[in-house]
Amino acid sequence: MSGRAIITGEQAVSCYFRTSVDHPARKALVQICEPCNARCVHCFVVATERGTYMAMEDIRDKLVPQLAAARVTKATITGGEPMMHPDLLEIVALFRAAGMSVGVCTNGTMCSDEMVAALAEWGVHMNVSLDGFAPESHDTFRMLEGCFAETVDTMKRFARVGILQGLLCTPNNLAEDREYRELVEFAREYGATDVLMNPLGRMGRGHRRRRRASSARRTSGCGISPP
Repeated sequence: MSGRAIITGEQAVSCYFRTSVDHPARKALVQICEPCNARCVHCFVVATERGTYMAMEDIRDKLVPQLAAARVTKATITGGEPMMHPDLLEIVALFRAAGMSVGVCTNGTMCSDEMVAALAEWGVHMNVSLDGFAPESHDTFRMLEGCFAETVDTMKRFARVGILQGLLCTPNNLAEDREYRELVEFAREYGATDVLMNPLGRMGRGHRRRRRASSARRTSGCGISPP
């Protein structure tokens, strides 16, 4: 695993995600949709299946030109769950055509083989959320049955085409300590360059459930109920 300081003598990066760019270039975090198929305990945007999607014409005619004018060279696409946006690949193409590198943060579900191939063709860097290394922890923390197996399979498919960049993890009291070691070993085996451990934030559902979900307050047999 590699590391990079986010504070230097010239700049400080305010971002949940480790990678940055060098001055005078800039990086943008773009939320293309609000809906998500999961109900993560720690979600700072409190995503549900409801919500809005950023319109393609707004992205094409307003967002991309404004970001390009602001010297943005790296765009990280997020949601909600960006895989739920019906125009995700077209959005990626717009950013790439403007000369920006693109990363996508996803929960690793809803991604077909055809989408994996298209993302690889555009050279997209994929960052996948994985909050434990067992169905009992990850599925429960994300309130989405079966997502652990699907997420692991998706990461393997990303790795096979060389676009798996990072694993994003929020440590919590549902996962055993050994799972974090197994998670890092998995990342190393499949060529991910980063494992980012984010603390449970004081925003959204994470704020409401911090006392019950924080790994710093581990208790045996602790369960987390749906919202």
